[in-house]
Amino acid sequence: MWVEGIMVEQGATEDSMTKPRFIWAFDFGQVMQTLATVIPIASLVWYMAASNAEMRRDIATLQAREASYAPKVDALAKSNDVQDERIGNIADAVRGIQRVNAEMLSQIGGVREDLAGIKARIAVPR
Repeated sequence: MWVEGIMVEQGATEDSMTKPRFIWAFDFGQVMQTLATVIPIASLVWYMAASNAEMRRDIATLQAREASYAPKVDALAKSNDVQDERIGNIADAVRGIQRVNAEMLSQIGGVREDLAGIKARIAVPR
């Protein structure tokens, strides 16, 4: 006999019933529902563990690359500092050369004027 969805013994009344009797039988739907819940959870746990291991491996690879690139980057920075100093020295030398060229051009202009004066004195009238 069923009372509010619980099976009770035959001949028992609501007053004499102290606790309901549990039915230990499982049907196919309950098994399928349990499997439908457990399998995706287990798959998710496995996928997360695999992703975590892969991520850790990738991070270790990136850290190893970073460790191998750090000395190269430092060497390039030092090289750039040296190159900057060399470029500064070359710029100073070019400015000096420009100044010397300007002085030479002004002296050549003076020589031109002197040559023009000498030509004018030597020139034969026609």
